[in-house]
Amino acid sequence: MITRYLPTFKYMEVNNLTGLRTGQVLAQFKANEAITTVSKGEYKFIENGLIVGLGSDGTIENYDAKKHAQPFVHFTEELNTFLDELNRFAVEVVDGVAYPRAIGLYVGDTFTTNNYTGTYEGAKAAKVGATGVLELQSAVDNDSLFIATPTTMPNGDEGVEFTCFRLAPVAGE
Repeated sequence: MITRYLPTFKYMEVNNLTGLRTGQVLAQFKANEAITTVSKGEYKFIENGLIVGLGSDGTIENYDAKKHAQPFVHFTEELNTFLDELNRFAVEVVDGVAYPRAIGLYVGDTFTTNNYTGTYEGAKAAKVGATGVLELQSAVDNDSLFIATPTTMPNGDEGVEFTCFRLAPVAGE
């Protein structure tokens, strides 16, 4: 089948995002040149599920609690018309420019994604890694922002449901 020749990406499902309902969406902001991308052949893409922030230069960049007052999750709705598989979509970076959409995160917000690193078995929490990708943890620590519940994605892939339980790491220690 032709899909064997098409790239696949990490993706996410919105469960319950306050920012989506209230309109706290970053749209038409350029992605920072240092935002995490994946390469597929000679092309670069920004995958859904990346945790980002609005930088002081007005660009969307990888989330850093020391720089950003508000975390956002990158979720650009799929624009596929030919194939409706969620793992076939990501925002392409063209000539170094991309405009990802990002939704503000609040305590209690939940989304499910396969865009994470770490050990799936025994995952209990997650923190935001330096690349904006969620890192699974076996226990909550000062850097944890999310409760992590292993589950499956609609196509049967391993995924994790992430529930935001605080907006910034605990200072100290």
